[in-house]
This record gives sequence, structure tokens and C-alpha cells, in this order.
Amino acid sequence: MAKKTLAYQLFRVGKLPRTVRTAIEPERIRILEEGIRVIITCRNFRNSTQFFSWKKRSFSGAIAVTSERLVAYAFSQRILNLPFRHLCFRKMEAGKKENNCFYIRINAAHINEKMSGILEYCFITPDAGNLDNVITNVFNFPPRSPLPER
Repeated sequence: MAKKTLAYQLFRVGKLPRTVRTAIEPERIRILEEGIRVIITCRNFRNSTQFFSWKKRSFSGAIAVTSERLVAYAFSQRILNLPFRHLCFRKMEAGKKENNCFYIRINAAHINEKMSGILEYCFITPDAGNLDNVITNVFNFPPRSPLPER
């Protein structure tokens, strides 16, 4: 069992919303981690109202992997909802870093054409190796081509 954040232990902040959970249960949930630390890093990020050369934020959140999609929440806000058949899923870089971190790096333009820059989501959980294994092996994730660090 993953170490839960203090906000989750006290207030259940970082729990997958009930409506989302009931919606993804028919898709056969393979992995569900709630109340884990989620770190979002933006590099050279730009959209219509914001620009960050570098910004890092930490949240209490959740990640779920079903047989059809990957869903992630920070607090109660959806940060990722990627069907495995979606084109941007094939263009992202994902894997396990040291210190129990499962990361996803993606070019923001692949999510929304009005955005640019690199988004990195890091999910701190002891189950990071299992997340990496499920996404890379079970779903035949394509060979990884690293995104530029800029």
C-alpha cells in the first residue's frame, strides 16, 4: 500500500471522484492509487492566458489504469484522461524514475493544439514499477523517444 499524503489521511483530498470511479469500473480497473503525491512540472509552457518558463507544483492526487485508459486527478481536478488508443498516448514518454516515481512527459500541443511546451507528471508511489510494467508491456507501449529537456 502506498504512503498516503497527510491531506488524504485527514480530509480524503486526492481521492478519485465517485462519479469517475463508477464510470471507469466497467473498463476493468487494473491499478488504482489514491492519496499519493502528484508533482506537475511545466517547461516552456504556454497557452492563451499563461506562460511559464519553468513551474513545479505538488498535489495530493490519484491515478487509475483501466484496460482502456489512464486517468489522473490532482485534488479533485482531472489532469489526464488518455485512452490508450489516442494518438497523444503514443507520443508521450512514460516510465519509472528512481525514488518510486512513475512519470509521464508529453508535449502539451499533443493534448491541446492551443498549448505548447513540455508537461511532466510524476506520481510518487511504491507501485511505480507495476504502473510502468502495465503501461509498457500489457498495452504494447511503443519504443520511447525522449522529449527535449528544454
